[in-house]
Amino acid sequence: MRTFQAAAAVFCLACICTETVTLLVGSGWARRCIKALAGLYILIVLLQLLPSARTELGKWTVPQSTPVSLPGMEDQILADAQSRLEAQLESECRQQFGLDAVIRVILEQDGQTLQAVRASMTVPAGSSTALCREAADYLQQRLGVEPSLQTEEETGT
Repeated sequence: MRTFQAAAAVFCLACICTETVTLLVGSGWARRCIKALAGLYILIVLLQLLPSARTELGKWTVPQSTPVSLPGMEDQILADAQSRLEAQLESECRQQFGLDAVIRVILEQDGQTLQAVRASMTVPAGSSTALCREAADYLQQRLGVEPSLQTEEETGT
C-alpha cells in the first residue's frame, strides 16, 4: 500500500511542479518540454515501483469470515421484538378502542420469520364486552392467533 501512496505522491508533485513552471514560463515549446520531462519522471518512478507493487499485491488476500451464532443474543432479540410488539398493540388498542389493555404475545422463530403462537389480553374490570370482543378480533387479525381474554379481576391485578 505504501508503494501506491508513494507513486500517487510523486505523480501529484510532478503535476504541481509542471503547472507552476508552465505558469512562470508561459506557453510554447518550453511548456511542452516541461510536460514531457514531468511525464518521463512519472514513468521512471512508476517503473521503479512496479516490481515491489507486484509482490505486495501477491501477498494481499481476502479475509475469510465465519458466521457467528450467539444463542443468547437471539433470545434477547426475540424478547425485545415481543416487548415492542406488545407495546405497539397496547397503544393501538388504546387509540382505536379506548381500552387500557395489557397484551402479552409469545413469538417463536420459524426459519427466518417470527410468528405469534399465543396471545392474551387483560382488560380493566368493568370494560364493555362488545368493545373487548372488537379489540380481540383486531388482535386476531393482526397476529393470526386468537387471544385469550381476561379481566383484571380474574388475574388478581
